[in-house]
Amino acid sequence: MSQIDKILDFKPTGLEIEKGKLLLSEPFLKDYFFKRGVILMLEHDKFGSMGMVINRETEYYINDLVDGFPEFESKVFLGGPVQTENIFILHRKGDLINGSQEILPGLYWGGDFEQIKELIGLGVLKNTDLRFYLGYSGWSENQLQNELKENSWIVAEAKNQYLFVDQPKDLWKDILEIYGNDYELWLNFPVDPQAN
Repeated sequence: MSQIDKILDFKPTGLEIEKGKLLLSEPFLKDYFFKRGVILMLEHDKFGSMGMVINRETEYYINDLVDGFPEFESKVFLGGPVQTENIFILHRKGDLINGSQEILPGLYWGGDFEQIKELIGLGVLKNTDLRFYLGYSGWSENQLQNELKENSWIVAEAKNQYLFVDQPKDLWKDILEIYGNDYELWLNFPVDPQAN
């Protein structure tokens, strides 16, 4: 079996896709949003799926993109290719923010944007409490299941702390390392094979 065949013939983690799980892209995926992407699943049902790429940081701060936003040192991330003109929020303060939807214990998305701005202005919310995203990742009915059958993604357990890591660009690698030798070839596959 060739190295490429071994990379393509990996063992699934055995986890089912559902809200609160992670998707990790296979190493050959070249799409700008999803290359070595880590996606937190926000919704998954028979009608489709919605998630947020959590490891694609931009150079922009929220103050650069939203007029009248209180001074707040928080980078904006690319959540995916759908509705990139909209800002989405993942946060830890569902008890303070009206309209929040729980994803995992202690991890939420959405909520009243004006209330979030007010809480930031009052100093109640810190940049360690939330992350801002442009756009989201979406799949139509059965689309994600088909991509999973094609081994475009693996399903991984999500942990609250993954969202707030200091080096989000390393998250894909860091999570794969948890799953051990089954993904060693993925980990060692170059980001740009033509550069080798």
